Amino acid sequence: MSPQQQQEAIKQFKAGNVSQSAIVNNINTAPQVVIPKTTPPPNENNAIVSAAESATDATTLDENKKQSNKPDVNPPRIKLKQFGYDLFSGTPTTFAPATDIPIPTSFIVGPGDTVQVQLFGRENADYDLVVSREGKLRFPGIGPISVAGLRFDELKNSLAERIQHQMIGVRANVTMGTLRSIRVFVLGDVIRPGSYTVSALSTMTNALFVSGGITPVGSLRNIQLKRSGKIVASMDLYDLLLQGDTSKDTRLQPGDVIFVPPIGKTVGVIGEIKRPAIYELNKEYTVLQVLDLAGGMLASAYPKATQIERFTDGGDKTLINANIMGDPLASPVVHNGDVIRVYSALEKMQNIVLLSGHVQRPRGVQWYQGMHLTDLVPSTDDLLAKPDLKYVLIKREILPERNIQVISTRIDKALASKDSEFNIRLMPRDEIIFFGLGEERSTLIAPLIEQLKQQERFNSPAKIVTIRGNVHFPGEYPYSKQMRLSDIIRAAYDIKPLTDMDYAIIARRINQQGKIRAFSVSLEQALENPDTDKNTLLLAKDDVYIFSISEYKDKTGKLVSRQTLLAPLIKTLQAQTKFGEMAPVISIAGSVRSPGKYIFEKDMQISDLIKAAGGLTEAAYTHSAELSRYQVVDGEFRESEHYRINQSQLFSKDKTKNATLQPYDHLYIKRIPQWIEQQAIEIRGEVRFPGTYQFRRGETLGSVLKRAGGLNPDAFAKGAIFLREDLRIREQQEINKLSARLESDLAAMKLEQSQETGKKVDVQTAGLANSLLSQLKETKAAGRLVIDIEAILQPEDTEDFDLDLIETENDIVLRDGDKLYIPPRTQEVTILGEVQQSTSHLYNANLTREDYINLSGGITYKADSSRIYVVKANGAIVSNETSWFAGNDISPGDTIVVPLDADRMKPLTFWTNITQIVYQLGIAAAAWKTVGAF
Repeated sequence: MSPQQQQEAIKQFKAGNVSQSAIVNNINTAPQVVIPKTTPPPNENNAIVSAAESATDATTLDENKKQSNKPDVNPPRIKLKQFGYDLFSGTPTTFAPATDIPIPTSFIVGPGDTVQVQLFGRENADYDLVVSREGKLRFPGIGPISVAGLRFDELKNSLAERIQHQMIGVRANVTMGTLRSIRVFVLGDVIRPGSYTVSALSTMTNALFVSGGITPVGSLRNIQLKRSGKIVASMDLYDLLLQGDTSKDTRLQPGDVIFVPPIGKTVGVIGEIKRPAIYELNKEYTVLQVLDLAGGMLASAYPKATQIERFTDGGDKTLINANIMGDPLASPVVHNGDVIRVYSALEKMQNIVLLSGHVQRPRGVQWYQGMHLTDLVPSTDDLLAKPDLKYVLIKREILPERNIQVISTRIDKALASKDSEFNIRLMPRDEIIFFGLGEERSTLIAPLIEQLKQQERFNSPAKIVTIRGNVHFPGEYPYSKQMRLSDIIRAAYDIKPLTDMDYAIIARRINQQGKIRAFSVSLEQALENPDTDKNTLLLAKDDVYIFSISEYKDKTGKLVSRQTLLAPLIKTLQAQTKFGEMAPVISIAGSVRSPGKYIFEKDMQISDLIKAAGGLTEAAYTHSAELSRYQVVDGEFRESEHYRINQSQLFSKDKTKNATLQPYDHLYIKRIPQWIEQQAIEIRGEVRFPGTYQFRRGETLGSVLKRAGGLNPDAFAKGAIFLREDLRIREQQEINKLSARLESDLAAMKLEQSQETGKKVDVQTAGLANSLLSQLKETKAAGRLVIDIEAILQPEDTEDFDLDLIETENDIVLRDGDKLYIPPRTQEVTILGEVQQSTSHLYNANLTREDYINLSGGITYKADSSRIYVVKANGAIVSNETSWFAGNDISPGDTIVVPLDADRMKPLTFWTNITQIVYQLGIAAAAWKTVGAF
């Protein structure tokens, strides 16, 4: 029979149009057996599995994801496998008969089997006898022996007895040799249905493996063995897979048919079980029985939350609770297409306390009734080095909402006295957080703060307190019951040095709309009297402002002052002020440490405002001050009045004499007349006593030079360099402006040339402009003032001098920060600018300006010979346009500057001041030639 004929016969058999015996007879007459090659249907298209999956959402649970005890009605989708079908993965495509296993005693001998007989005793011989088609063995010397239908043990005993009876003195050892092959059918929902030649020792499972296994639509639990048209055996592969039971794996005979019917009812099991899969049911099962099929629940399962997903008759999906913790007999019966979900227990552990933060071993510890903080941390040995013993947080869950509460305590006092209130009694799931000295706390506190903010409600502000300003760790901290000002300071690891102990601010929300009231407190009083009302009780959402006596930089390098801290608060106070009200803001200026705007408080007096501003400076004029008061007249206009405040009103402790303030009052503290801070000039170089000298108001340079001992004999007075800071600033501003203008003009030139078709960019001119721009950007202004030291010091031979009398028309009045440098006597003349080699030459009275230029190689082609100028040793400029300019008017210390020819910058003709840049470059270069002494 050809493969096509076999396939047609199989179809006829399935349709009931042909008998099994007819198919077997046709196969037995075939000269060979051909194994059909068919393509297994993919699992995704399996109708029954697809129906089970869609009906049960068996593919919708992530078996590795831990679920909460509250089921998710829309769980994430994943793919569930059918149980047992992996048994047939990787099966061979050809059949090799089993020849290396013992012959079972129940084996039925048939035609084609080889019987091996070994004779020993009086006669020794070996025979391989083949059972004929008639079922007989032709034994030499004995004759035909009928053996067909005998079991192997019957054959063995019968043949040995007959040989022993007919052949005197001869005994026999009987075994089986090569066994016959048999032909069987494997039909139904298998991968490759057809006829197969298998070993006579084969069982039902052997034939299934040869056929490639069972398809996903085939049943594993009702595999039928048909013989002569009747079912002679049924096999449930679950017995083999789950229990290793092969008792129903019947041995095959020629012509047998193994038939795999369609899969029966299915149930999906997923979640916290050992074998999540789709299972086939061959009878009525309860939830507990199905879970047994799946290997039982994992230790992490939460049985009380077990649910069944089921489609109703109307096609709706529903959930059924299946609490399997009760009576097993009450376990619900499952239906076809159900999905049993077993959820996990909560990941949170119960009856433990957590230890975290600055500790040796962060861990969980078993909680027990009556457990206290010191039971968890009996000594500081359990903490890391440098722990903060004065600030410990305990995070606690409050039932039934499981909101968190934060408790602050001190481990140092708890260890010192275990009966003290600081030795907090712990509750299950408490978390104890320790901090280190000098370590940033925001990382540990941030999760707590976030949780507390999430708990905030309209009528229940977040349990948070903020501290800002001059403390080690400003920021947000958890609020605890009965928290005081000193507690938040301790939480922020204390105040820093130079803290203003007399003045701090607490901003408090006074209603549910967030309106703020701010008031001042004394840190000194709070810290010295911690158990009194002077140590203010804080409320949730309070903001505490701690001020420094002077400005300081925070960790980011930002400058912090009272005004930078208070500015957002004052802005908020002004924004919340309604029509007809006055914002609680007041201001002070003049000779106080921190002038600016401050918080107005009820019954505030002038002394309170001065205290808020950090107190008076040493230059304050205490005999009187000026108070400006603004009032709105009849709602139409605002007018101001000014009052003179006398000394008694400024500092009197008597409230009847100390003036009372109003919002928007402005107090001005005057400065002592003619008060000047210490002023100094730095004198270096060739003077007898160089150094930094203090000078009085109106004192001149000549006066200070006299105090410095005058000039040394080697001093080069004509080359004196006098620098002034305000001049340097103005010069640098001018250079920066010129630089920006040149850069802008250069960009405009390039843009104009690029837009004009056919016009090439003048590369040479652009290069000159770029070079000029680079030099200009690198130029640093000197701030040099031209002076005549020789004229200032006349008469030099005066020994008895009076500072008040040293006043000449050439002398200058000093300013703070002035600098004077007296260089040593020089014999050089310097040439700079557009010459072949910028250098210095020894002074020669017989040489002219042109001679010095020639000594430097002459001018370049870019030089402007008509604008050559000389920077004299004292800083004065002498140009060709000067009437007394002469070629031989060169002195030691002079600098000859050959500028760039600005007319070569033809594309920049619209900028008429290009020569000004060249001029600035020459002056700066000459000035800085000797300023390096500073």
